[in-house]
Amino acid sequence: MQDSTYYAALDIGTSVVCALVGRLHHNGVLEVIGSGLAPSRGVQKGVIVHIAEAQAAVREALEEASRTAGVEVGWVTATVGGSHIEAFSRWGTVSSTHYALPITHETLERAVDAAYPRDLPPDRELLHLLPKGYSLDGLDGIRNPLGMHATRLGVEVVCITAAATPLRAVVQAVEHSRCRVRYLVAKGLASGEAALTRDEREVGVLLLDIGGGSTTLAHYRHGVLTHLAVLPVGGWHFTNDLAVAFNMPWDVAEDVKVRWGGVLPDGGGPETIEVAAFGGRGASRIERREVTRYLRERALEVLRLAYYTLRHSFGLPAMPPAGVVLSGGGASLGGLDALFRQGLDAPVRVASPRGVEGLPQGMQSPAYTAVVGALLWGTRQAISGRARGMQNGARGRPLPAVMQWLRARVRADRPGTPRAS
Repeated sequence: MQDSTYYAALDIGTSVVCALVGRLHHNGVLEVIGSGLAPSRGVQKGVIVHIAEAQAAVREALEEASRTAGVEVGWVTATVGGSHIEAFSRWGTVSSTHYALPITHETLERAVDAAYPRDLPPDRELLHLLPKGYSLDGLDGIRNPLGMHATRLGVEVVCITAAATPLRAVVQAVEHSRCRVRYLVAKGLASGEAALTRDEREVGVLLLDIGGGSTTLAHYRHGVLTHLAVLPVGGWHFTNDLAVAFNMPWDVAEDVKVRWGGVLPDGGGPETIEVAAFGGRGASRIERREVTRYLRERALEVLRLAYYTLRHSFGLPAMPPAGVVLSGGGASLGGLDALFRQGLDAPVRVASPRGVEGLPQGMQSPAYTAVVGALLWGTRQAISGRARGMQNGARGRPLPAVMQWLRARVRADRPGTPRAS
């Protein structure tokens, strides 16, 4: 497919693998022209644990997206999730003896390069290096120093890293589908692209992306990401609580959660629910209020962990002015926004994907914010890279070494090579 017109994204989730193909029109509108869904296999808590099963699910989703779009998918932007993702801040500084020269893009890139974390252990890879603020000759609070004059430029960046092994697994799963990974994007960062409004990013907002195996917290202010953390609890834990408490198969517990689950006692619905049980006992009846109680307790745990992270890890004294935006499949749980609104005493809303046109009706839910955000992220990075004559849109930084290593490894392991897009 032609890289200048078509873009593709892939989200390998704990529950579902989703692929999107989008076309960028001349007026700047990004239209979804193809989509593919497949039940996730070989993935636990956001991390691939069985490569062959994951490869089959990825191939199914990509083939369906390619077929519905009518174009061949050659490159994708893939999300990376899981509790192995970490973030921290660093400063980089560059100096010049020529005060009369203005700050250029090249100057900014040298400052960002100075903040590069060269002391990472060998089992971790850098995913993103995101500027969140600048200083000129010691004056902080500069948001865009381009064209300004100074002898010393400083930049504070957010470094987002991930364990190398899960990254290799994602790339390997995609490359075995005769496709290539162009960009890797942290799932929480991708969700922010599609879930948040410009005003929310500007005044300050906390994004809670509740995935199948983990929950990502991302804080935005002044239009940029300032903090990110991953909690090791997600939608899988809600379902598992029901399966264990009521001795029911996991898929039955998931169905109960989706159809009758909620976190508020007055959520409506039948007082008792008939479900299948283990051990050939046939159907059993459970109280709906008991289902609500278990789901509510797990939701309160997520709330407490999020608040603790906000105050102690992010160091924020209070909730941001725009409150909380919930995304991810777990955000669809009935009454979750009301529970969080009450517990945090802040504005709370449930996100739906934004920023694209033509998204299928069935995908206009918080569960698909990550894949839509990955499509937006990859498109923007590709355009930025071409505009500035770079192969990688993330400020000229090369693709992670793990991707280069796997690309050569996967090609050597199979006959033929993927067709270039």
